[in-house]
Amino acid sequence: MIYENARPQTLGLVRVVVFSIWLVKIIPDPFFFLAELPRSIFKPAGVLRIVPEAAWQWLLDADVLNVFKIVVVVLLALAVLGIRPYRLIAILCAVCLTLHQGLVRSFTFVNHQELAALFCVYALAIFPAADGLSIAKPARKHSSPHIYPAALLTMTILLLLPYCAIAAFRIVNSAPAIFLDDSLAYWFGSLSGLDADGWSLGKWMLRQPLLLAISNIGFPIITGFELLAPLCLIMPRFRRVWVVVMVLFHCLSWMILNIFFWENVLLIVLFLTRSGDAILRSLDHPRWSRRIQGASSL
Repeated sequence: MIYENARPQTLGLVRVVVFSIWLVKIIPDPFFFLAELPRSIFKPAGVLRIVPEAAWQWLLDADVLNVFKIVVVVLLALAVLGIRPYRLIAILCAVCLTLHQGLVRSFTFVNHQELAALFCVYALAIFPAADGLSIAKPARKHSSPHIYPAALLTMTILLLLPYCAIAAFRIVNSAPAIFLDDSLAYWFGSLSGLDADGWSLGKWMLRQPLLLAISNIGFPIITGFELLAPLCLIMPRFRRVWVVVMVLFHCLSWMILNIFFWENVLLIVLFLTRSGDAILRSLDHPRWSRRIQGASSL
């Protein structure tokens, strides 16, 4: 397995990356805007259905949402640093992020872009992710060396399963029609203007018959790779090919469909390549080691 020699620092690096991803997503997010949306379109999603209506009247207030954002940012920053009590902080992060995502999806639609990153937060709240690369020394030492590989394996499964599940759902509910009709061309056209900051190449693709034909051929191939994602856990050669294919797929989706799952790209590289080992080796340099040790003594 790729994680057989995982150590506390390996899991600590994952903690830093995952919670930093959420910081990057949360800091520019205008929470208050949710209070300005019409309540008529608010349909509680998932577990939020159990929340009493009176609670929504209080929470969907601009001032309350701004305070909520500050709390989430502070919790995420503490989690990045591995501050004690880490377990409690990580659990609060998981709950707050679930609430945030639930609120956004209750006004819009349920998607899967943030699922892997959210699942990883829950895993990081369960495992001792603050034992390494933390400015606070762990409260206790874990005698079992297998807990760190287990944590990384758990998060890798949580990353790969959504790919497999989405592909399986597509095949069961839409195949073979979705691969033979104009579904892909429709997405190229309809999603082209979704994001003003995107590449918006979708409509241009519609005027390129050869590229459109190649895309139609590649659609079922990509679906096959998604369906076989769990094989990355047991087949190293397939894992290397899968990483290249899926990173390229996400980059092309960004350019053509204006949909970029950058969180997944980072997690794919982190979990399915040796990039983490390379980063840790650089951090083991005496200069960095002295800085980390100095921070830990504060």
